[in-house]
Amino acid sequence: MNSAPVISLIVVEFDAIRGHCFIESGRMLVSVREPNTNLHHPNVLSVPTQRIPLELFDAITNRCQISVYEDNNMALEADWIDSECTDGYDPVIYAVESLLAQKLNISEGLCGKPDPCPFQAKPVWIERGSAAYPKGFCDEVEYEPIDMLGILVRISTPEAFPKATRSYNRILWPMISQFLQAYEMKDVHCIDEGLNSIELCIHGLCVAVAYTYLTRNMSNSFTYDRRRRHPLTK
Repeated sequence: MNSAPVISLIVVEFDAIRGHCFIESGRMLVSVREPNTNLHHPNVLSVPTQRIPLELFDAITNRCQISVYEDNNMALEADWIDSECTDGYDPVIYAVESLLAQKLNISEGLCGKPDPCPFQAKPVWIERGSAAYPKGFCDEVEYEPIDMLGILVRISTPEAFPKATRSYNRILWPMISQFLQAYEMKDVHCIDEGLNSIELCIHGLCVAVAYTYLTRNMSNSFTYDRRRRHPLTK
């Protein structure tokens, strides 16, 4: 079976990146999948994802260089692409704008003129894995191979993003350190005490891509005190 091509966005505030590294206090976008529109994987805390045509996946990745290849996963090297300097025919800009519009309701009309939610983006990581789907009414599970392409997106207008959409019933902007801690502890309370840790979980290829890429590019070592749930710096 051929792998399904999917993109996931690692959306961060512009000042979350200093030089070539992320800072722990920088903020990133995470979302809770709405169960009414995400029947297979409801109530999952994730980052925005969307299936794309294989031709678009290839058009994006063929322009990248592989800097690291390990365990069938790839770190990509690519230049930043600016939405204000490049039209929508660019494969990366097209893919990002499509996901922002369809899943996050971000459009020029919502953001206003003359700056329709400007952003910079670049492909950064490919994670090869699988997604599990319930099969019938028994406990059987069917697996689908996935090629998850992580695209780093930095924006200067987080206020343009809604708090919820048809696809996501919560859209949050935690600190990067909170996301990393939540992923390691598998506890959504690390992101927001108002989230129900019994109903919600944090897992999947999309958050694995975000976690792997962010931890590889932090400005300093990341750790935390499990008892206090407070990010620390070594």
